[in-house]
Amino acid sequence: MTDNVKNRADGGDARRDKSNNVRKIRVIHLLGALNPSGMERMLVSGAEHFAHHGVEALVVGQGEDHPYLNELSAAGYEVVSIPSVRTLKGAVALRRLIRRTSPDVLHIHSEGGYAISTLSTVFCSRGPAVIRTVHNVFTPIGRTRLSRRIQSAIGDAVARFVVVPSPDVQENEAQYGRETTLIYNWVADDISVTPQNLPQPVADETQSALIVGNCSAIKNHDLVLGLLFSGGFDLYHHGDESHASADEREWLDRFSAAGRLRSRGTAAPTESLKQASLFVMPSTQEGMPVSLAEAMTAGLPALVSDVAGLRWAATVRRVRLVSNNLDSWSAALDETSLEKLRIQAGEAPPDFSAARGVAEYVHLYRQAADVGSSVR
Repeated sequence: MTDNVKNRADGGDARRDKSNNVRKIRVIHLLGALNPSGMERMLVSGAEHFAHHGVEALVVGQGEDHPYLNELSAAGYEVVSIPSVRTLKGAVALRRLIRRTSPDVLHIHSEGGYAISTLSTVFCSRGPAVIRTVHNVFTPIGRTRLSRRIQSAIGDAVARFVVVPSPDVQENEAQYGRETTLIYNWVADDISVTPQNLPQPVADETQSALIVGNCSAIKNHDLVLGLLFSGGFDLYHHGDESHASADEREWLDRFSAAGRLRSRGTAAPTESLKQASLFVMPSTQEGMPVSLAEAMTAGLPALVSDVAGLRWAATVRRVRLVSNNLDSWSAALDETSLEKLRIQAGEAPPDFSAARGVAEYVHLYRQAADVGSSVR
């Protein structure tokens, strides 16, 4: 046992909740900007489950722009903002925070500054165990690829576990010689499907498509918006438009002017999942999108790009991969093609419940930090 782990174990009794005999474990989640993205939404939907397992969590955002800060605070998290850890001020701020809060685990979610973040724990007398989650398929080239290899080598020498959210990410990280642990992402408890709660498109039977994701070139929404408009689809659009292209905003405005935009904004897509005809994701790359897990869990047919980060879903029922070009998407959105998609056989989706995902992470936290089981 290392000195840091021994110190955490020795201090464990002070963190026991005498009212319910739960052994507490303190975790810092290090993210970048706090946006309404996958991990931030998962922290909100998993908050009660983490609390049940005795996890006291602090969320750290880097930079000054944090659109999702209030939602994380409302879910019960202490939220702290620091400069980017790739700057001296940010690295010092992270180290001071670790010393002040004495966490058992530092869970690193952000890709940038991985080596610096891990090294900030090394020289603390009660430095936390480190867990790293790689959330996306990263395919850097040239100097960036070399930099990532160096950062990974340094960070992984300190980290106890490197976690990935999908088989695609796991396969990609294996190219860097990484041994990883697969833990699928999860969805909120209010997103589920039962025989009495199947997706029900609105009564007029107009075809409608659901797009979920913060607008960016990688999300590639522009590719399908024109096809959906000309194909007579109504649209549910859930995502931050801060980085939307001019074309995407113009198409959204056209849908709205035509009375065919049923939802717009960053609210959770819970109701839209029950009403839309299908889910579309034309991304150029992904990792394991929470929005696709939501569509699968809700039983909604899904068309997704045939790209790294989405191919793991190819065998799941009512999911079809589409080559990322206009002709292929046009053919996939044809009425006959969609009818076949709705009855397409395949495997049941993985268990995307928050209870499962949180429990798997808490198991790693306790194993990494050598802190005993959550309930005695």
